[in-house]
Amino acid sequence: MNDNLVMSDYAIEELVSGVIKDFKEIEGIGSDFAKDLLEIFDGDEAKRGIKIKIDKENLTVDILLRVYFLTNLIELSKKLREKINEVLSKFTPYKNFEINFFYIDVKDKNED
Repeated sequence: MNDNLVMSDYAIEELVSGVIKDFKEIEGIGSDFAKDLLEIFDGDEAKRGIKIKIDKENLTVDILLRVYFLTNLIELSKKLREKINEVLSKFTPYKNFEINFFYIDVKDKNED
């Protein structure tokens, strides 16, 4: 990957969102009410569910997730982190990644 490449936060959010959509254990990302619970997310970031922070070669991604009941969060986090790291390594110029998950809601698959 070209070290001079600059990517927008939105492009990185789209890469991360694409990975998240492949996991059936995840009901969705983001939440209106989370902005009041987590100081690290502003209103728009909480709605989108992804916050990007770039510092030189370091990329931090904070993600608000809603999952389905009985999801193994440890296993899900491990698989998600591996896949997101793989995609970001391939498509971004950054060298170091910190991926943080905030599980903010649990849903029953039968609820609507």
